[in-house]
Amino acid sequence: MKESQKAALRNDLKKFVERMQFYRAAGKAQKRGYLYYGPPGTRKSSLFATMANFLKFDIYDLEFTDLCCNSALRNLLRSTSNKSILVIKDTDCTKLLS
Repeated sequence: MKESQKAALRNDLKKFVERMQFYRAAGKAQKRGYLYYGPPGTRKSSLFATMANFLKFDIYDLEFTDLCCNSALRNLLRSTSNKSILVIKDTDCTKLLS
């Protein structure tokens, strides 16, 4: 990743943290999404770990292949902490949930 991209990501993460009180006061869920893709070995997982460390958030890896139904997905999402990063891997290998 280019240094300019790293700086942009750091700034975006800082803004996310700075807005936490606003969303809490408004009673709204605060969310931020990123999409990273590429072949194995391109350090995507390392980037996610770095982001979690920077934010001091928990990190969860979600693999749809381990889920049997929508209710299992709901239960799994409810069990995550409020300050967390959810990494959804290998979405091209998922089966449809029903």
